[in-house]
Amino acid sequence: MTLEAQSDKTYSYQAAKPFRQSSLYHTGREIALVALLLIAALALRLYNLTQQSLWYDEANGLYFAHERSFWQAITFFFRFEPHPPLFFGIMNLWMDFFGPTEFAVRFFAVLMGLAALIVLYLIARRWLNQPIALIGLVLLAVSPLHLYWSQTIRPYSLLTLESLVSLYLALLLADKPQRNFLWLIYSLSLTVTIYTHYLGFHIILAQGLALLITLRQNKSALLKMVMAYALVGLSFLPWLGNFLTHVRTTTQSTYLGSQSAERLLSVLDTFASFYLPPALLPLAGAVILPLYFLGANWLWQNYRRVAYFLILVGLLPVLTSWLSGLFQPNFNPRYLVFCLPPSLLVIAVGICSLKHWHKFLPLLALLLLLALNLLGFYNYQQKYIFQDWRSLVNTVVAQQQPGDIVFLANNDGYPVSAFDYYYRYLLNEPGQLPRRSIARKTFSTAEVAQVFQDAKRVWVVVLNFDDGDWVRKQVLPAIPNQFKQTYFKEYNTNDQSSVHLIRYDKTD
Repeated sequence: MTLEAQSDKTYSYQAAKPFRQSSLYHTGREIALVALLLIAALALRLYNLTQQSLWYDEANGLYFAHERSFWQAITFFFRFEPHPPLFFGIMNLWMDFFGPTEFAVRFFAVLMGLAALIVLYLIARRWLNQPIALIGLVLLAVSPLHLYWSQTIRPYSLLTLESLVSLYLALLLADKPQRNFLWLIYSLSLTVTIYTHYLGFHIILAQGLALLITLRQNKSALLKMVMAYALVGLSFLPWLGNFLTHVRTTTQSTYLGSQSAERLLSVLDTFASFYLPPALLPLAGAVILPLYFLGANWLWQNYRRVAYFLILVGLLPVLTSWLSGLFQPNFNPRYLVFCLPPSLLVIAVGICSLKHWHKFLPLLALLLLLALNLLGFYNYQQKYIFQDWRSLVNTVVAQQQPGDIVFLANNDGYPVSAFDYYYRYLLNEPGQLPRRSIARKTFSTAEVAQVFQDAKRVWVVVLNFDDGDWVRKQVLPAIPNQFKQTYFKEYNTNDQSSVHLIRYDKTD
């Protein structure tokens, strides 16, 4: 039977395999090993979970969620907050149950990351085999990029889990397209994905193309696929107007690409070695790229149907995101973390295939990858710096006096909610100073003077001071002459916008 003929057959787990056969039955020994790996993964994700302050984007989403009822959060729209609302609704419920502390909110990301590991294992265990599943689980467990998002309270950890769940369902449908109820569940999973993040559209495109290829000779299945995707489109119609507003308002709304080919290749660095020392990047590439191509070749030759899904879901969103940058250049490869799990499974296949050359080669390749990833994680933990809103607020609280006012220089178009997250939610008392904010579009010299009118001292909080010409050129010069700067501190980061705290005291 030719490969083309084999690829047109309904996929079966008992299809010819290049690796040792393994049944779907999970032994007690296997379950214990998986449990130990998950415990180790949990420990890595809990390590230094609250060592650093929540940074602006983390606190901003929590502020929006906490300030509203569940219904308001689940339907929340703000033109300068370029995300769909599902994440806000989920965090509203989460904080109601577990509180708004740093550990509580970041633990949600930890759980989503752990759940993604489980789903990845189930995918590999069902459609590949046990050794590949275990290696894939280990690689994702120690991936610095996945660890980063598993410790950051943003939608990406949840989005990665949702992508894997929908991938599992898509593979089931490739096997059993006659199950109507499964198509309904699949369409629901995709709807949840695009209501979590707009990058979900890239996931839909990649999985849809893989399904189209695998079901191309089954007209009944193709019709069901069209209906399922139409249902996803209908489900998104209530939010379509808001989505278009986000696209028009800011280039940040789609997290899409850049025209630079070098920028596209930077995805390889991010996936292979997030925060690995630059000197080791060539080594990481020399190990990972051959393993990926070796794994892709094995899949293509022996697991053709699975190859369509893993390769397309792992690579196509990267390319489509980059191409979109022709219109809205803003490309950060780490946002594409949902492409990482299927790519790691391809690498796991490549590692297993090395045994055909020598029985110890898979172990050596795995140990080398583990060493590189753990070094990247250590480097990230030691050197990565978040915006330190916690220390900034603690400084204000420690030095505040009667008559003080906090002035939030609102140069991004909305309140500096990270300040209030710490000042109001985590401190409560004595976090009671009056807070003022002036939006750039409503700015006037008289308004600044009004803020300072009855104050003895003013704490000015500025985000993006170096880039905020509006603050430096208009707000600060408008401060009344009787106020003199007596304190200045920059809370710098190595990857994000810096935040500054400036105090002005009224002179006699």
